[in-house]
Amino acid sequence: MFDLSKTLQLLQGALTQPAATWESWLAENSDWQKTTVLLAGPLVLAYAVLGVLFSRLMGNPFMMGGSNVLAAIVFTLFTAVLTMAIVTFVVSFLAGMMGGRRDHQRAYAAVAIVSVPAYAAAVVGALLPWFGGLVALAGVIVTLVFLYRILPPALAIPEGERVKHFVFTLIAVFILNVLFISLLLPRSAFSPAAFSEADFGSGAAPLNEFERQGRLIAAAERDRYEPPPTGKVSEAQVERLVAVQEKTARLLAERGKELEERAKALENKEKPTFSDAQAVFGGIGSLVGLHNTEMEVVKTGGGNWAEHQWVKEQLRIAKIQQDGSEAIVHNYDLYRRYAAELEGI
Repeated sequence: MFDLSKTLQLLQGALTQPAATWESWLAENSDWQKTTVLLAGPLVLAYAVLGVLFSRLMGNPFMMGGSNVLAAIVFTLFTAVLTMAIVTFVVSFLAGMMGGRRDHQRAYAAVAIVSVPAYAAAVVGALLPWFGGLVALAGVIVTLVFLYRILPPALAIPEGERVKHFVFTLIAVFILNVLFISLLLPRSAFSPAAFSEADFGSGAAPLNEFERQGRLIAAAERDRYEPPPTGKVSEAQVERLVAVQEKTARLLAERGKELEERAKALENKEKPTFSDAQAVFGGIGSLVGLHNTEMEVVKTGGGNWAEHQWVKEQLRIAKIQQDGSEAIVHNYDLYRRYAAELEGI
């Protein structure tokens, strides 16, 4: 039975408290009917209707479906449902092959809850004529990161198989989506030039990056750190944090600029071709780690992610409290000395 308050609670939680929301949602062991009525159905319907209406209102071309609004809504809704069904089947099937749990209903619940950022970003992006594609792509990247995190506990995927499962999932979903969409789009969208060797070669880059990001996350999750009994952060730790913050800001600016340039290149194309889609997919390779940039800076520099997180948390507490325990006074003094570099932690 549809419950609006429960649906809104799930949508809000998936954006503001994702981990806690995933855990409580999966603990309910929802069947596919409940997942459809409470979450997946309202989510894709709102995405299709609001996304198309907003994009047409703002003259934003990044959502497909043609000039007829009703046809565009139906097309968008159908492709969203198809994509969710494909992802659900693939993640469940591969989990069973790799020693995990082949459970389509649990996979469906997991896929639906982590899809919220992607659909929400697409709707918001529809209102932004210049940066709509950028916002939508950012939402997809966040959803991919969330998908990597939720699948292992949801489907009991063995630790040694998690990266392989995620990479194979991305490859299979991409191939199946291309096959199905090729049956739906006009044949003119697939010109011979669109299938050049160079275009297909570019598609390997993001898949390699997905695998690298998966290994990066797995390595960071294995990090352990035993905080000092005093609770005091050292000056050397603060200096390392400052260096990470500076490198992270630089990388985010570079990747954001690259993504913006790619979005603008396709902005004025009324009828994107398959080669255009390949160009975008190929460009994701250097941008897929956007959400994990700070983690990437820490790990590629030989740092300990658990220690890094602890230092940031102690400085945040000191910034808020400013006085109290000896540790907070000490940490706040360090924070004030580096306040300009640590703004925003």
